[in-house]
Amino acid sequence: GARAGLVHAWTEGAGRGDGGLVVLSRWPILRARFEPFLLCGLPQRLGQMDYWAGKGLASVVVDTPAGELELIDTHLHAAYGRVGFADEYVGHRMAEIVQLAHAVASTPLPVVVLGDLNAYAYRAELSVLRRTTGLVDVAWTVGKAAATVVPPSAYRPNENPPGPRIDYALARAGARTGLRPVDALRVLDRDFEIDGVRATYSDHAGVLAVVELGGPGTPLPAPDAASMARARRTLAYGRRIAAARRRHQRLVAGGGIALGLARDRKSVV
Repeated sequence: GARAGLVHAWTEGAGRGDGGLVVLSRWPILRARFEPFLLCGLPQRLGQMDYWAGKGLASVVVDTPAGELELIDTHLHAAYGRVGFADEYVGHRMAEIVQLAHAVASTPLPVVVLGDLNAYAYRAELSVLRRTTGLVDVAWTVGKAAATVVPPSAYRPNENPPGPRIDYALARAGARTGLRPVDALRVLDRDFEIDGVRATYSDHAGVLAVVELGGPGTPLPAPDAASMARARRTLAYGRRIAAARRRHQRLVAGGGIALGLARDRKSVV
């Protein structure tokens, strides 16, 4: 990063609770904070590491020549297969979206949100985030929206083309300083070899967003009431999924105890 001119860096550190997030900047970082998500997965799902990754959002204020810019870096809960309301983690992801929207709405600075949001552009999560904050999708705005999970790659050999777009750069002007989307490119999407083995930088491509900072700001938008209602419905659905999961776990646990007692009685006889 330093060799590329990104001489300033932020990371929460290693271990549970850091979210796996890193921010590199060519401009000085004035202040930063990490906010853990209140809902970020299930600890018993050891094959799904969202909980143990300690996901959250990193808010970093950068001192640019055009003034302060707030960058929010994040990684939301994965869907693990199904889409739509068959996705049992949609409530978790919507709760994370609400936290993310609150962070955006709380700053008067121009803001850019970057990250793997694990949601398609037409899903409720993205709609709620955009309509409650005034954020715009940079790639969509400039007409360059492209898949970010690109098949076939070294890590996703069975993915069907064209692949989903779940990584985003979203932006919003500040109350005093303007911000305008200029360009967007998909990057780091080429295969290469390491000791003769096919590889890529990640199982996702990168998104390079270009924005112009400066000029007059715009009043911060009020949250869209319909989108807030949609968020409440999605969270309610997530609560129903959680209740059903708890009932199932109690039944499985009860069946296991009964089976164990039956085996003990048989061994005594």
